[in-house]
Amino acid sequence: MKRLEIGEGGDVSPAGATLVTAPSVAEMLITGVGPSVLGVAEPAPPYAFKSKEESRTAEVTFEVIRRFDRKLGNVEELRQPEVQRQIAQEVKALIQPVQGGLEGFIEAPRVDEIVEAVAQTVAERTLSIPQIVVIPKRQVTFRFTGFDLKDLNTINVHPIEDELVIQTLRTEARSYLAKTVDDPREDRFEDYLVRYLIERNEIDYDAHANLLYKLAGQLVTRLRAYLASDTEVESVLLRNGRQLAEFIFVQMMQHYEETPLGKCRPYARKTSWKCPSR
Repeated sequence: MKRLEIGEGGDVSPAGATLVTAPSVAEMLITGVGPSVLGVAEPAPPYAFKSKEESRTAEVTFEVIRRFDRKLGNVEELRQPEVQRQIAQEVKALIQPVQGGLEGFIEAPRVDEIVEAVAQTVAERTLSIPQIVVIPKRQVTFRFTGFDLKDLNTINVHPIEDELVIQTLRTEARSYLAKTVDDPREDRFEDYLVRYLIERNEIDYDAHANLLYKLAGQLVTRLRAYLASDTEVESVLLRNGRQLAEFIFVQMMQHYEETPLGKCRPYARKTSWKCPSR
């Protein structure tokens, strides 16, 4: 048992955990807001904004650029004037209600200049990490090749008596009581085996029906070779059908084949952005 000490200098601090917010490098360069860590001073922003409205415009620009992550192939596209124009349009639409209420009292934010500055900073301070999706050229298929069952001579299952013997101890008189068989009966002996084989996920009945009945027929022929009647054959299949089907399945898996996967081509679906910590 491990001993834990709670308190100053112990294993568990009494102060509890502290949530630390760490903005990206690009955001710190624009806004000057640093990590919320006690004792760490916030950096001075290199961009001089003329008002709080312009600072708010820079923050809105960051939000719009994050949404453009899904639209752009890589972060370098933020340097393109057309992309910056689209970002500026969205920024203007978002700040319009605030700007409209202050129109005539303060200078309107220099949206285009702010968007360009923020976009250039994000492009310089962000790493592009491509997300690769591997698409196979063709679908993988599988099949069982044709074969004949081996080691059939090892099959030597005999039927279980379906009668109960009742003997009176005093008179030694005997009577017989037939047991009730609740298992469903099949019209074809082979179906007693096939119904267990098709439970396997590896076997597609539609594709391998001919092979299944061929192998089941070989096993039924083996049973008929040493049993006295079809009644005994059916009794064995009713009582031991699952074990006999397993005998077939094991050999089927020795003849299991898959088509080659073929060459896969990498396809770059999009590029995610990850800002370096420093």
